[in-house]
Amino acid sequence: CGASGFCGDTRAHCSPMEGCQLGCDSKYCPPAGCPDASFRHFGSGWCGDGDCGGSETCITCIDDCGPCQARGIVRHCLEPRTMALTFDDGPTDATSLLLDILASRGVNATFFVVGSMVHKRWDVLKRAYDEGHLIASHSFSHSDFATLDAATIRDELANADYAISQAACIRTRLFRPPYGSLTAEGQALVEDLGYKVVLWDLDTRDWALSHDLKPEEMLAAVRHDIRTLDPGGIIHLQHDLTEASVALVPAVIDIALEEGYRFVSVDECVYGKEGERSAAAEASLAFTRGECAPPTYKQLSPPEVYEELLGFVALRSKTRHVALALGEVATVPLDMQLPDSVATNVDFTFAWRLSSYPEGMPAGARDNAVLRGNRPVAT
Repeated sequence: CGASGFCGDTRAHCSPMEGCQLGCDSKYCPPAGCPDASFRHFGSGWCGDGDCGGSETCITCIDDCGPCQARGIVRHCLEPRTMALTFDDGPTDATSLLLDILASRGVNATFFVVGSMVHKRWDVLKRAYDEGHLIASHSFSHSDFATLDAATIRDELANADYAISQAACIRTRLFRPPYGSLTAEGQALVEDLGYKVVLWDLDTRDWALSHDLKPEEMLAAVRHDIRTLDPGGIIHLQHDLTEASVALVPAVIDIALEEGYRFVSVDECVYGKEGERSAAAEASLAFTRGECAPPTYKQLSPPEVYEELLGFVALRSKTRHVALALGEVATVPLDMQLPDSVATNVDFTFAWRLSSYPEGMPAGARDNAVLRGNRPVAT
């Protein structure tokens, strides 16, 4: 709902976790209600709005997409005799059990999470992050990227990025395509959006535990593969989908330790040890971090809000449209003031939307701004 009780179908009106917000006068609600609040089209392409959308890339908008990374797929760790435990497809009910196991063993892992699952269990994801595990993207809906067009790939990554940033206040730029499936064109696009593609070289095949694979067979295969890959740096693949698979993690840890391996997270596999990383690697990691620093807020009086609004209209001279929170759209010629019917609503509508934002926020990003985590996002 808008501050004055009006409904709408924008991000300002829909909660990313719960869909349409309640408490509005139903006569103002769109007939069909809000669209799917968990999947959106990030198509503005406005550099500085916090979303890598439209035609933005790591070349054209480093602020939204992050710095470009070295191209190429990562399948193993840089340092010999290191192993990264990675878990795909969560968070699920089994993830909490897995976190308990990892905590008891003092081992950090990497979670390639599915955005639609994050919406359902964001608290589990935040726990994983708070306990020192690395969070990476595994798309939003777990679709086969080899079958998707460029626009859908963009939306899959942007929606997963949004879900993760809402839960853990980070913007990961490590990505594993579902099923490991990615065309050359798809890989180029993913890399253009600032991501590093990470696969694996030790597949536990734990998904087959629900079919004909026996636990002892899986563990024997893990030991065999570790010895075959020795002394290489290993990226392991498992899933936190079922308790049957998660229950075998202590045994996997024991096998790796018995074979002389040290556990690392995928960022060390990709970028190297802290203190030994390149400037480019540090830039990518810096983009990921720091989303939750408390912002400094600036309060605006209604006249100042009005000035900000007019400044936005002048800035966006191509469209000259301003969407108010109460659902009204005003067309504003550059040499005219806002219509009185709109201007009189500024104090209780735009004052609600624009009265506070972080100091130093670019003027163009102040229109209809909301805080995504603690990052301003123009809606």
